[in-house]
This record gives sequence, C-alpha cells and structure tokens, in this order.
Amino acid sequence: MAAEAAAKNGLDRVDELLSGKARKDHRDIPGPVSLFWWLSLSPVWERYKAVGGEAWAAERWQLRTRKLILSVVMLSTSVIACKLLTW
Repeated sequence: MAAEAAAKNGLDRVDELLSGKARKDHRDIPGPVSLFWWLSLSPVWERYKAVGGEAWAAERWQLRTRKLILSVVMLSTSVIACKLLTW
C-alpha cells in the first residue's frame, strides 16, 4: 500500500513537471540560492576521484606552474624597473 502511494506520488510529480503545473520551489538543498552558490563556488577537487582524469590533472598542474612562473617574472621585473627608475 505504501509503495503504491509512493509510486503514485512520484508519477504525480512527473506529471506536474511535464504539464507545467509544478510548484515553484524546486530546491535540492535547504537555504537560499546564495548559499548554494557560495558552497559550489570553489569545490575541493581532492574530495573527488576522476576516472581517466590524469590528463586534466596534468593540465591543472601546468596551468598552476605557469601562473606561478609568470607571477615571479612580473614581480621581479617590476622590482627591477622600480630600482632602475629611482637611480
């Protein structure tokens, strides 16, 4: 009896969605949308295991390394330029 009621409720929900008579509130998490945005802004990738993601991880490492090298070069160039301009 309970399984039939649950199945009927699930089918009613599908019917609501397909007919456009669905409720306006379809949140999956409790709280405002801004909380969901904040929580999903920067996911902690170490919590997940990507299957076949070795190429992606290598690309992320290369990008991080390039950013670090560029930052060091820009900082050293600006320091050298400031020293030369003050002479």
